[in-house]
Amino acid sequence: MAKRKDEFSNLILTEVTMPTLNVIEYEEIEIGLNLFDKVALVISRIEYIPASLAWQELDAGNKALWFGLIQSNAPALVSANERSVVDYKRLTVVEMGVVADGQVMVEPLVTDFSTLPGGGIIIAPKPLYIFACTSAYAVNFGAVVARIYFTIRTMADADYLELLESRRFFG
Repeated sequence: MAKRKDEFSNLILTEVTMPTLNVIEYEEIEIGLNLFDKVALVISRIEYIPASLAWQELDAGNKALWFGLIQSNAPALVSANERSVVDYKRLTVVEMGVVADGQVMVEPLVTDFSTLPGGGIIIAPKPLYIFACTSAYAVNFGAVVARIYFTIRTMADADYLELLESRRFFG
């Protein structure tokens, strides 16, 4: 059984910038832990804040922005069915009515894992990346910032191996 190491939430503030249009970008998140520490992160909440230009570029149905947390930088395209994806958001436009219609966008975009059993989603501390990708964008929009709230749990050997297997394919 996993034992709680932290009593209070820690905060990671990270961002991924988009130097190239319509290409997936990864930024590794370093927190001073590695695979051999036999600890896990329990993520309770993630808040995403895309740059304001990211919203402005979403002006037609063929444009999209997706971003989130992932435990691999190998996928050339990230989708919700990728095993290494921890969290995933996709923004696109659904056109209804007059082109000049608008909507107020509320930020941050929140994923709340705190209601899950154990108080969050449990992942290995490394590797961990924030990613972002656009589709059909005409200008570079800047960055997506993420605020990640987590605690750390120490793991027994068998529990830790099971945790690693849950996000990766072995063999």
